Amino acid sequence: SSLPQVTIAASHELPHTGGTSLLLENTGKSPAAAWAQSRPIAPPRTGRLVVQAWFRAPAIGSPVLVKLSIVGRTHAGQRFERATELGSRSDNSNAIAIDWGRKPATLYVGDVSSESVAELNVSIELIGPGKVWVDDVQVFESLLQPDERNHLRGELLVAQKKLAESNLYPAERLLDSHWGQYLFHFQPTAERSSDGRYITAASPSVARMSRASAQSSPRANSEANMTPIGSSNGRGGWSQSPSVFRQMRDSLRSRWQR
Repeated sequence: SSLPQVTIAASHELPHTGGTSLLLENTGKSPAAAWAQSRPIAPPRTGRLVVQAWFRAPAIGSPVLVKLSIVGRTHAGQRFERATELGSRSDNSNAIAIDWGRKPATLYVGDVSSESVAELNVSIELIGPGKVWVDDVQVFESLLQPDERNHLRGELLVAQKKLAESNLYPAERLLDSHWGQYLFHFQPTAERSSDGRYITAASPSVARMSRASAQSSPRANSEANMTPIGSSNGRGGWSQSPSVFRQMRDSLRSRWQR
């Protein structure tokens, strides 16, 4: 190998959950990246993904720099990449803890066109020397970014309050809006993420990185076993519970029929 100082292997040393985590280590001094990449993931119908991963840094040594990415190719052959950096050269909010920390690193991607992007992969890169452990990598097909969700929650509260006062207009306006129609179409559910919080998702997590396939490697890269969950197209099943918007629409219908 051109980079014999790079090791990518399963590690039994203090995993986040389960028996092992994935270790990326570069004992050289070059700025070259050691990276692990998932198997292909189908582009989301919604055009939105959330990637979550837990990272742990050594207690002793220089800070490391890690890049968490969604990468792929369009049908025209152009590279698609969205990424966030963690560690030494990033701000404190993205620092890598020595004990896995209290929440996972999260990458929000809101512009994946299923019509133009052929396939996607999750990529984790250790840039330069050092070591980092990775565990519990998950990918969710999402509907709303955090700021959009907060805005929509406020609109819902107003609509529900006005409905209780027999004022139907705010609810009707919300149902007919872009977001109302969008969420009707994709049937949102509340999915519990790996940090115990809920995210607005179109389906359960579409992929998780398996620890079983991580093997010692002298190469500078490795394909990790991030396998799709659920149906053959890599997406989980839809929730059968009616969404808040559908419940509101049914409530409006019943009011008009009275």
